[in-house]
Amino acid sequence: MSLAGMAPHSRVWWFTANRPFTHAEADELRALLADFTATWQAHGADLKAGYSLLYDCVVCIAVDENFTAPSGCSIDKAFRILQDFGSRHRMDLFQRTLLIVPEGDSARILTKTEVAEAIQSGKIQSDTLVLNTLEMQLNSGPEAALIPFENSWLGRQLAANLLAK
Repeated sequence: MSLAGMAPHSRVWWFTANRPFTHAEADELRALLADFTATWQAHGADLKAGYSLLYDCVVCIAVDENFTAPSGCSIDKAFRILQDFGSRHRMDLFQRTLLIVPEGDSARILTKTEVAEAIQSGKIQSDTLVLNTLEMQLNSGPEAALIPFENSWLGRQLAANLLAK
């Protein structure tokens, strides 16, 4: 199921790749996640789940917890599927410290060091929209997770570091 059919209160998990997906990888991942979310269960009960690939480097998986709540084991299964996919394709989908700066259908994937350089060069400003991978509810869709850089975890951390000096 796509995320378009999911309730706004659905719980989401974000998985950020350390590099963009190739077309073949994206097609394989869509097929894998379509099958997985259609058959995902917690203790034998079907989960109402959906997914989306965003910006050629982000996976968003959502579950409507009001329909059936996922269990720890069912959540682990989602993580294992993505770990296995990443291992097969030599990519890391569990990079929690990367900043995603959307640019149309794709995005810049930046490390903390690259973010600092982009700030200095003016490529990132306080109002630059970034993906908030800490968002835990789907709300009105993945675009609702776009926030100004200054409100992001990294924007707040860098501001605090600059103020401390």
